[in-house]
Amino acid sequence: MVVPEIVFQLLTEILKLIAIAAGYFLIGFLMQHLSEQRFKIVRAIVRDGVLFAQQVYGHLDGEVRYEKALERISAALADYGITVNEEQLDAMIEAMVKALKKEFGDDWYPGNDEE
Repeated sequence: MVVPEIVFQLLTEILKLIAIAAGYFLIGFLMQHLSEQRFKIVRAIVRDGVLFAQQVYGHLDGEVRYEKALERISAALADYGITVNEEQLDAMIEAMVKALKKEFGDDWYPGNDEE
């Protein structure tokens, strides 16, 4: 019983790494196809959306936080008249979450200040 669980966890981690690598690839692709200033605007909007979702909905499931971030980011992009396809936006959100987790460390997770 323990072996299938370990294999499942290993496959899950491998898939996460593949998703992160794909995210970085898509960000590189975006950099080539978006103007530098437009990319900075999109990146700032994605960062703000992810931070908002973590701050307001940090106690909820990751999928809920993702949806809330996506809603906020999509609305802000629409305000600027910027369109980004769903696959690219997903990659940017995933990459931003990874970067912010690294930046904030233990402070990223809700409830750490209540120890």
